Amino acid sequence: MIEELGKDFVKDPHKYYERMRLSGPVSEVVLPRGLKVWIVTGSAEARSVLMDRRLCKDIWFGTAFAGKHLRPNAVRTAWHPDLVRYNLLNVDPPVHSRLRRAMARALDADLLNRVGERVEVTTNELASRVPVGETIDLVEAFAAPLAFSGVAELVGIPEPNREDVHRWTIPLVYFRPAEEVSEGGENLLALLRGLLEDRRSQPGDDLLSRLAHPSDPSDVLSDQELISLVSNMVMAGYETTQQLISVGVLGLIEHPEQLAILRSDPTRVPKALDELLRWVSPAPFSTPRYTTEEIEIGGVRVPRGEIVLVAVDAVNHDPEVRSCPHAIDFDSSPTHIAFGRGIHFCAGASLARMQGELAFAALLEHFKEWELISTVEDLEWTHTHITRSLESLLVRLS
Repeated sequence: MIEELGKDFVKDPHKYYERMRLSGPVSEVVLPRGLKVWIVTGSAEARSVLMDRRLCKDIWFGTAFAGKHLRPNAVRTAWHPDLVRYNLLNVDPPVHSRLRRAMARALDADLLNRVGERVEVTTNELASRVPVGETIDLVEAFAAPLAFSGVAELVGIPEPNREDVHRWTIPLVYFRPAEEVSEGGENLLALLRGLLEDRRSQPGDDLLSRLAHPSDPSDVLSDQELISLVSNMVMAGYETTQQLISVGVLGLIEHPEQLAILRSDPTRVPKALDELLRWVSPAPFSTPRYTTEEIEIGGVRVPRGEIVLVAVDAVNHDPEVRSCPHAIDFDSSPTHIAFGRGIHFCAGASLARMQGELAFAALLEHFKEWELISTVEDLEWTHTHITRSLESLLVRLS
């Protein structure tokens, strides 16, 4: 029987995961927006799926049959082909291998360290602007601008263009109506093409310049490949980091004894970040994989031409792995798949870690008391096929 995930799934997905686990490690379900998929909740099976080459990532292969998995009342989504065609999440080897190698050489520790210095300044500026003792929306005032500034600094988006770019990417990230996706995509594409032309003649100290001027001839990319890589970093990079920060703060407020541990010893933040990554699971689902042949997952036969998602959030809260999976515990040794696994391991993981560490360190330094104003039950979440986003978080920091 195919389970329909209700609208309350976005508020409390774990009650659904608990029910799914009773029937096995993989379940056929219909997501709240009307797309039928196979969801993998078992830890061992999830790690296997993330490494299984019989499941492809080619977006054109998936698009060919995706329509048959949409229910009549489904929320239909759109994407901009020129921005996603050579996205690392949408291609397989050998194309993926070549693009990933070019990205790895461009996105090295030297560039990340220099970006980190600028992001640290931005982090402290944002924290210092938060009015002490007043109710604020932490997403709007801190998490969102910090997360976007990081990817903007890395990619090389000029300061005057950042507000526009952020606005244009929202329909793309949250799968808004097709006309909004088209308008936002065209605007973003035009800007990136213009920036690429500028960087080819006048390179700067950013990812776009490094990809446009590779140190190794084998890393020369076409304009479409380069723009796809950069747009993926912009769109995928800020939403997940925004969730790590905002939902991480929510988690610490809900676990005051763990917040006290970090407050008494802020040097524990880097290690604690792995536990927060596990608990938050900023990307609750993997990006789609498509079965190129009939395969078996956890004893279940999945036909060719099906969409498979790994429930990262479920795996990171697996009661078979942790006795108290829904509790934050900085004395534990967390294992998680928040950044994925295998060849599609998140290319921006180092940037996300760096921003997370800077964000929590700054909040701990600037504010001694963190108070949630609304109740957890009243929090509003946005859900797409692969994301679950906290829309706002009203807090008082003093």
